[in-house]
Amino acid sequence: MKDFFTLTSICVICSGCFIDEIIQPNSLSNNQELTVYLTVVDNIPETTNPHKGLLGALIPEDWNFISASFTENENQGSIIFSQDWTDSINICYPPNNFGQNMKWICLISDTGYTYENAISISIELNLETGGETGCFQLGYLVTKATPNLICSGNMVWAPISFPHVINVGGSENCDLSQTLQEPEWSSLFQRYEGWSGADGIYSIPLSGSEVESNKTLIVFSDTFIGSVDSITNERITPTSMVNNTYAILYGEQAIEDSIDFFFYTDEDNIPISVFEPQTQAAQPGDWYWLMDGMSINGTIYLYALRMNNNIPPFSIDGVALITFQVDYDGSLINVVQSDTPLYYEYDNGDHVVYGQAIMALTNSSEVPAPDGYIYFYGSYNDYPLNTKRMTVARTTENYLLSYNEWEFWNGFVWVNDISQAQTITENISPEFSVTQLGNDRYIAVFQQGGVGNYVAYRSASSITGPFSIFNLIWNAPEYNEFEDVAAYNAKAHPHLSDPDHLLISYNVNTNIGGDFWYHFERGDLYRPRFISFPLNNIYWLSNRNEQISYQTPNRFSFTCFPNPFNNHVNILIQHKLSTSSTISIYNINGGIIRTEILPPFSNSYSWNGLHGNGKAVSSGAYIVRLENSNNSFNNKILLMK
Repeated sequence: MKDFFTLTSICVICSGCFIDEIIQPNSLSNNQELTVYLTVVDNIPETTNPHKGLLGALIPEDWNFISASFTENENQGSIIFSQDWTDSINICYPPNNFGQNMKWICLISDTGYTYENAISISIELNLETGGETGCFQLGYLVTKATPNLICSGNMVWAPISFPHVINVGGSENCDLSQTLQEPEWSSLFQRYEGWSGADGIYSIPLSGSEVESNKTLIVFSDTFIGSVDSITNERITPTSMVNNTYAILYGEQAIEDSIDFFFYTDEDNIPISVFEPQTQAAQPGDWYWLMDGMSINGTIYLYALRMNNNIPPFSIDGVALITFQVDYDGSLINVVQSDTPLYYEYDNGDHVVYGQAIMALTNSSEVPAPDGYIYFYGSYNDYPLNTKRMTVARTTENYLLSYNEWEFWNGFVWVNDISQAQTITENISPEFSVTQLGNDRYIAVFQQGGVGNYVAYRSASSITGPFSIFNLIWNAPEYNEFEDVAAYNAKAHPHLSDPDHLLISYNVNTNIGGDFWYHFERGDLYRPRFISFPLNNIYWLSNRNEQISYQTPNRFSFTCFPNPFNNHVNILIQHKLSTSSTISIYNINGGIIRTEILPPFSNSYSWNGLHGNGKAVSSGAYIVRLENSNNSFNNKILLMK
């Protein structure tokens, strides 16, 4: 009998195609037929060009493709094998990078459609296993049959879902991740008096080293203060919830007596938050949700979201910096709060926040390959979907408070304008971590889908990504232990990890929209859980530019990104020119919209969707023409408001 598992919201992308669900067998016999069910969503309407769809499947070499079909509303059709598109995937994503004896097959729909709204497509893929036995990691890729999307390196346009493990012909345990529970670490935060549960949990080594520290500041956000019955696990009245607390861990081991928890009380002995907003921008009723931080020369730099209830259930008003020192007895002294510009809201309601993950590559951090920068990873929030994408900024210790000197990654180069920042991976948690593990080795740990069963990671060979492949490493067992549960905010704690494993925490709560009072019935629910993942099991996908050999062009070219765009488009010339260039933007009928002259050695321009007269242009297709004395090139861009 076949066992099936379902991965819901398996590769959620904020714009473009994405795989919303995959259902495949857990185990099969040799030479047996199987059916994989996929749900693909395209939320970029296709109003003019009826592009066909592409589905790539990474399967063992001795498997056979039988057939595939799709259904979308009243439309349906077949998906047939294409050798040309298979060759394209093989070039961009060599199958041996994913495992031995694997191959890609690429299928193309027999029909393309136009549509004015987002669509959901159901796909049925029929395969046949071969004679090889063992555990195999399957992968899936979806995109449109348009040149350059597969090899773009942009997961919005060609998302890959990997790995999906399947056992063929044996009783072997196919939990290839070998992730371990860390009960000692989890038990460290199971407390029955005073501090009795929290979420958030960022660990900040007070030494400033990401390798080792004899004292660690651990910060929490929403926290229960009160007693818990050690037998029934029921919370005992009175119990309070405050917005943030902290703990001090002595040493690097999960020993019960090595940690002290701290919370504040008012003059009536009522628990209150450790940090309450007191900046110039703070408003009555605001509170702090704590993010990541770091220690520099004995001073802690802790970043916090300033929250309020103006838009239920809560909304972000800004990002604050809290600086302080930790006294010998664990007290916080010389606390100073200040507003920062690390929260930016776009005209369309999207916003970006920095500080969810900080990676210091300074000499004092003692990382394997310091470059002198501190990298602030943040999340780009798509309104109104509230899905999260990762962005990155950087600065140095000397310019930490000089925000005009901060640089933001725009997809190709570092710029000083936060509004020009581009995302470097998709489907990230509201909280996550990014860790350097060696030269050109970086890992992002997060909760797949933001909230859900699975802890996942993405690896990259560059600080700026692409973090293009995610790997599922843990299925939270709490979903089977509690009646109402949600897991979220996974992140790594490198300086508390042993040499061979990466220590990872995730939070457990009641389900979104669930019964808050369940926390009082199950006082063992709301606290961090810990796992560890073996470092030698991390999958490193080579950068696409390392896989493909490019010849240097003898004439210039340019790239437009993002495309489609909704507030601005960046135009980047691949090679700086010694002469001036002209960028002209035309509507689809050939009417001139705007013309700009780029001086010599300038290689970038950003268009904000305004006519030369200052009026906003309408949604639609436009032509960008780049020319100098010797050459001219055209690119098509799409404005979608």
